[in-house]
Amino acid sequence: MNITEFLLEAGGETAGTKEVSQTSTKEARKYFKKSLSKLNLVLNDEIPEFDNNYKKLRKLVKNHGEEHRRDMPVVSWKQVKEFQKSLTNGDLDIENPFNENLLMEIQLQGNEDKVKAQFKSLKAKDLKPVQSQIYLSKVIKNFKKFGIPDNNHFITTKYLIIDKNNRIIDGHHRWTTVMITNPDIKIDLLKVDLDMEKLLPLTKAFGISRGNKQNS
Repeated sequence: MNITEFLLEAGGETAGTKEVSQTSTKEARKYFKKSLSKLNLVLNDEIPEFDNNYKKLRKLVKNHGEEHRRDMPVVSWKQVKEFQKSLTNGDLDIENPFNENLLMEIQLQGNEDKVKAQFKSLKAKDLKPVQSQIYLSKVIKNFKKFGIPDNNHFITTKYLIIDKNNRIIDGHHRWTTVMITNPDIKIDLLKVDLDMEKLLPLTKAFGISRGNKQNS
């Protein structure tokens, strides 16, 4: 598999099935075993540490996931570099980037709100989810379309977005696919020097202002 083709473009999709927080390790193993067999793959061969990886994933989701998926931002991977430049140039009004309904174009300011935003890579296990609803069916969809990742590092332009505390703002199902496969794999991402409370609504407003279809 060409690892640069693996990560999916973000968002605007319908909800999946088999929510992580509601699915036990035993149930998840049964689901993955059956789903992978349809792809002529054997779970124990492809993901020998499935149980341990899934337990780590589920613990992170249950401990840190607090936002409903419909409230999460949708930013295409093609827009992440534009978002990064807007932040570092001070083009976005950090304190009030949108109207109360999150439907207006982001207000452009001078250079008074510059924010540090850097591209880097971190291990999947060092990131924390914000979204509470994460679906195993979307992981299977990734496996079916791209295969199971077998690299120690994702070299890709399809960056996740995280806050200054390593909390995921955009890209939860891409992260989940890596966590289930191998939590030590590094993922390329954009780390923004804002906490979740400021970055999440700002990112959502940015996606809306660009006409991105929101999650249902």
